[in-house]
Amino acid sequence: MSDVSESTQTGEKNTGTPPLFLIAGFILAATAGSAYFVMPDNPQQTTISSTLVIPIGPNPGSPTTETKETTPQTPVEPAVDPPDTDPTVDQLDPETARLSKLIVGSWKQEFYGERTLTVKTDGTATMTILPSGVFALGFGPKIDLTMFWAVKDGHLDYGVSGGTPADKVKLAASTWGDHWVEKIIELNETKLDLLSVDGSSHSIWERVNSEGDPAEEK
Repeated sequence: MSDVSESTQTGEKNTGTPPLFLIAGFILAATAGSAYFVMPDNPQQTTISSTLVIPIGPNPGSPTTETKETTPQTPVEPAVDPPDTDPTVDQLDPETARLSKLIVGSWKQEFYGERTLTVKTDGTATMTILPSGVFALGFGPKIDLTMFWAVKDGHLDYGVSGGTPADKVKLAASTWGDHWVEKIIELNETKLDLLSVDGSSHSIWERVNSEGDPAEEK
């Protein structure tokens, strides 16, 4: 009886207590598993992002990136309005238009020699000066001037833009000036009467007909 009782008690002890190596193995497995599986504190704040890189090149497996050459764009210049030009005769007021048409032609006067003024429709003019007497000694036998002109508010605005011989043109400009604004006192088919700004002198011209002689009054 004692032998059976001891064996029974021994068997109960063996089956009621787990072996030590099983407990150690369970602890080791739990510790190792915690290193690979960690739950986040707040699952809703977990963000998963990924970047997909697709190489571009002749070989899809090559990481070469295709570089496209672009032609630089030429900046477009802003449109620029053309500069204002002088108004044509038709755009002038009626009196200015009338005087501008009437003054066109050739005119002559005697002033320290013979002067011939030829007025053109494009706002340019020429003057030929044939000095006489002592003036021929200083200015020579002939001076040719290129000029500009415009009718403004009943006045003739005209001046010298060049000429030959250059030294004589310069001497003439220093003697008589190279720009004048004179009031048109009278202008008709045969006569041009200009009054200096200070009112001290008149410059009177007679129109030249097609044959080169002064036009006869009608």
